[in-house]
Amino acid sequence: MTNDIREGELSPDLIRDSEKSNDNDSIFTKLENISGQLENLREEFSGKLKHDAFKEKLIDSLHQELQAYKTHLIRKHVQSLITDVIKIIDDIRKLSAHYDTMKNEDLEPTKLLDLLKRIPDDLEDIFFYQGVKPFTCEGTDFDPSRQRTLKRIETDDPSMENKVAESIRPGYEWDDHVIRPEIVALYFYKNEPIEPELGIYDE
Repeated sequence: MTNDIREGELSPDLIRDSEKSNDNDSIFTKLENISGQLENLREEFSGKLKHDAFKEKLIDSLHQELQAYKTHLIRKHVQSLITDVIKIIDDIRKLSAHYDTMKNEDLEPTKLLDLLKRIPDDLEDIFFYQGVKPFTCEGTDFDPSRQRTLKRIETDDPSMENKVAESIRPGYEWDDHVIRPEIVALYFYKNEPIEPELGIYDE
C-alpha cells in the first residue's frame, strides 16, 4: 500500500473538506437570504405602522370636523327655533301686562280666549318652518305605529271593537319620522254576561 497520490486523484479527506466548504457556503447564502427577507419585512412592517398611524390620525381629524359641523348645524336650527319661541313668550308677556292694567269690567273673555287659541297655531307655524308637521290618521283603523290610546269608549256594536272613536290630540312628525304619535280614544265592546233563567220546579 503506498501513500502516494496519483496525478488527477484527490484524497477522501480533501473531498470531504471540499464538500463541507460547499455546504457551509450554501448555508451562509441561505442565511443571508433569510436575513435580507427579514430586513425587508421589518421595513415593510415599519412603513405599514407609519401609514396606519397617519391614517388613524386622518380619520380622527375628519371625525372631529364632522362632529363640529353637526354640532354647528344642530345649534343653528335649534337657535332659530328658540328665537321664534322667545318671540311668542314676549308677546304673551306683553298681552298679560296689558290685561293686568285693565279693570275687570273691561276684560273681554271671548277676545282673551281667541288669543289663547292662536298660541298653538303660532307654535305649529314655527314647527312647520323647521320641518315638523302635525298629523291625524284617516279612517277608523287603529295604527299602533302612529297612534297611542288615551281612553276607551264603550260601544254596543261588536264590529267597532278597537276602532278609533275620536282624535284627542294630533301627532307630530319630522321628515316622516313620528316625534309624538296621535292621541286617540278607542271603542271597546262590552259584552254583558247572560244571566241564567230561573226555572220553577214542582216538588
